[in-house]
Amino acid sequence: MVKRRKSGVTKGRTIAFDERDEIAFVRILREKYPTVKFTDTKYHYDQNIEAHDWPSLCNDNRVSVFVPYTENWKPLILPSKSGGRYHLHLPRLHFYYDRPQWYDWSRSEKNWAFESPFINAGEIHGSYRHGDDEKRLFLNSVWRMVTKITKNLGTWCGYSAIDYVSKAPRRLISGIYHAPDGWQFPTNCPYYQDDLWDDDPPKFKM
Repeated sequence: MVKRRKSGVTKGRTIAFDERDEIAFVRILREKYPTVKFTDTKYHYDQNIEAHDWPSLCNDNRVSVFVPYTENWKPLILPSKSGGRYHLHLPRLHFYYDRPQWYDWSRSEKNWAFESPFINAGEIHGSYRHGDDEKRLFLNSVWRMVTKITKNLGTWCGYSAIDYVSKAPRRLISGIYHAPDGWQFPTNCPYYQDDLWDDDPPKFKM
């Protein structure tokens, strides 16, 4: 999806990750951008805005993903023009990540055609001004990274998310997407092999 505006371009890609996929995605980002950080996108009412090493440590499902200028970068926190709120001044290389979520409709009185809980897709998106080749190439590199751990089923679905739905016939991603026939998890994908990484990812539920 590409939206053209007078001043620039906004690009987005719908993605469906489970917990393992999100960890794999962070590893891909960190492999190319070792200092990558994550922070809440929501409004803040004080200056205590933290930058985290993992998106799951943020308090918001919409996360800002950014590459600090230097290894010793310190966050610049600015007051909003309207007053009473604060925001973290993001470095130029950044994008936004709407984290996929688990939904459980098992207590609903309706009979759904798919099993609950299920993974509902999220999105990664960013924008750049016309002529800003550095930011354009950065976002293009992020889109390419996504393809290293996903298969396009109509939405870019993470390998682990596909593996989950492949285990039972009524499991669907976003209530729509089946696992491909003959699905086999790509066991040689390094981003899912914990023993190759010294990063201690947090234990969490999306």
